[in-house]
Amino acid sequence: MYREISQFIDLDNLDKNQYSTNFVRILKKNKNLHTKLSTNKDDISSFYKILEKNLLRHDTKPTHTLEELVYLIENLDNCKLFLTIDEKDIIVSGTFVIELTKNTAHTFYLCSDYRFINKSPLVSTIDFVSKYYKKSGFNHLNLGISSENRGESINLNLNMFKEKFNSYGTVRETFNVNVD
Repeated sequence: MYREISQFIDLDNLDKNQYSTNFVRILKKNKNLHTKLSTNKDDISSFYKILEKNLLRHDTKPTHTLEELVYLIENLDNCKLFLTIDEKDIIVSGTFVIELTKNTAHTFYLCSDYRFINKSPLVSTIDFVSKYYKKSGFNHLNLGISSENRGESINLNLNMFKEKFNSYGTVRETFNVNVD
């Protein structure tokens, strides 16, 4: 068994004024960014390349292959890809989201293209996804884990970033069961 820290946003109390002052300023500044849903294979592939580059910086790779993510998007109604694009239609950030229950959606592979990091586009992505799921009647948006190596350490920068959305931390316990 291992424990990891995960953050979620309480969508019942979602109010952009609850975000950090800096995030509210970023959202006002990033009016030229647009977030959209996509099922397009080229979009998925483009986002996957960004994801691979980001994870390479941390000496790791995505858990899922590109083919697996395409399969999920094409075959599961509850799995979605949100992309934030700029005025030139370039993907600057995005996330996959899976709707776990009728009340909870879970983000995975939240990332930005580092060429656009000065715009903090992930703030726009998370804001859009939060509003999308609140409008869709969901109560919680899970922003994923902020711990590393199966909970052995906390990525404090990632944890603080998520907390600026007025998110709450929770502990996720994972058990391994031998079924032999």
